[in-house]
Amino acid sequence: RLIRRQRQMCIRDRGRKDSMKISFVKLSGTGNDFIAIDNREKVLPADLSHLSRKLCQRKYSIGADGLLILENTSSNDLMMRIFNPDGSEAEMCGNGARCLSYLVYRKKIRKGDKVKLKTLSGPLYAEIKDSSVRLKMPDPVNIQRNVKIKVGKKEFNVFYINTGVPHSIIFVSRIDNVPVESLGRVIRFHRHFSPAGTNVDFVWPKDHKTILVRTYERGVEEETRACGTGAVAGAIIAGIENRVTPPICVKTLSGDTLSVHYRLIPSKAIPVIRDVYLEGEVKLVYEGNIEV
Repeated sequence: RLIRRQRQMCIRDRGRKDSMKISFVKLSGTGNDFIAIDNREKVLPADLSHLSRKLCQRKYSIGADGLLILENTSSNDLMMRIFNPDGSEAEMCGNGARCLSYLVYRKKIRKGDKVKLKTLSGPLYAEIKDSSVRLKMPDPVNIQRNVKIKVGKKEFNVFYINTGVPHSIIFVSRIDNVPVESLGRVIRFHRHFSPAGTNVDFVWPKDHKTILVRTYERGVEEETRACGTGAVAGAIIAGIENRVTPPICVKTLSGDTLSVHYRLIPSKAIPVIRDVYLEGEVKLVYEGNIEV
């Protein structure tokens, strides 16, 4: 009985020592949902990967496609860090940046309707009007056309592009029957893209102004209802292949739409892409506190 009592006291004491209450905001960018935490005062524990794995679990915690951390830099700029549900840290996130910019605007963390966020992929600039956020994206790099990827006995023609994070595009003639989970997972871990891996986007150019996109996201390790950098990747590759003309309406799995703008400069090899913008609605879902 004494041992049992001592054990119960230890459990209570450990709970008091290790637990902490965290304030958060849940946001959605066209179905891409995120947990946002203001860490400018360094209130969070050092292990943000572990925190992301705990908080992003659906059914067991808040649940989300990613954890957004707002921090200050030494130059007093705002920094966005994005952690995936598997605990890995991403270079940037288009819809995540739009959501965090909207939060900065909504909470009046910065004056005005323009927000600058530093990321591991470089600075991002957002402009907010009501609930719509227009984000200036980094210029894409490492564009590769007609990459042959073999999966089992079948060969796929893949287009590769980095829009802040790596994406592989596969054009399809129908979007509703694509095996996004199974095929996306195989290509995401394909040796051609090792060691970093790739996001995988299945793109159906519906007409010259519209594409439909479904994405298997690296780090989330499943299909998400929307992907900002994937929408941009699909729209740019479709433009390079003369299937669409910007601005392009991107329809996502959630049913919501994103608008992608860019300037295509023709060249002998691969066209140069400049002035890339991603625009869409952001919704503040709820605010709360969680003890972890």
